[in-house]
Amino acid sequence: MIELPAINNMERSAIQYAAGALAGSAFIATTQILTGVKLDLPLYVALAAFAINIPFQIVIFFMPHQLTIKELRHLRETKQSMSWPLTLYFSVHLFSTPFIILGFVGMFWHFAWWLGVLFAVAAWAAYRIFRDTALQDFKQHPEQYE
Repeated sequence: MIELPAINNMERSAIQYAAGALAGSAFIATTQILTGVKLDLPLYVALAAFAINIPFQIVIFFMPHQLTIKELRHLRETKQSMSWPLTLYFSVHLFSTPFIILGFVGMFWHFAWWLGVLFAVAAWAAYRIFRDTALQDFKQHPEQYE
């Protein structure tokens, strides 16, 4: 087995653990969907979202953060553009998670439309709670994020 000490010993952030959990959950959901359930449109949406985004969630889990908050602020303040690899990295972050959540919405929608809506609202509320809590912590302890 090939050892990847830099990846194995890397300290991961909460967002990386969330990406790993989403990838694992989507993989488990995919195996369950394919065990003989009749496929309808919501399940095809779920499968497509999972097929496209499981690899990207794994990339988010394994890749270290490319820039610190301080470095990102400097780029914004100086209006410098990011390199192509950084733009791609942050695009994966921006789009992959919402689309994998869309896959879970499709999976729940398969059982009942209101379950899909309920999951979407709960996911949005969980995101807002996380974002607002993280933002509050950042404002109180900015030195910990440099």
